[in-house]
Amino acid sequence: MSRYTAAEGRELSRRLAKMRETGGIPHAEVERETREDMEKDLRQMVRAYKGSPRQAKALLEALVIAREYGVTACDEIEGELAERLRKRRAA
Repeated sequence: MSRYTAAEGRELSRRLAKMRETGGIPHAEVERETREDMEKDLRQMVRAYKGSPRQAKALLEALVIAREYGVTACDEIEGELAERLRKRRAA
């Protein structure tokens, strides 16, 4: 039984091939890619947000962690969430 998705498997294979070619991936690049992934995941969470308390808690925790890790788009993502909430209230 696989514990990761096919996309994650492809990403791991890509990174392994790159590491074999170049001798490794610089730590700064790993951090940059991690921040990009966190930003992408946060945006997806905002798009999927339906207003449940569980989703709100998960989104808040993710935003706090991302901000602490240095994701610079947190303010923009919070703005997207606020706009989404305004539209929900108006409907």
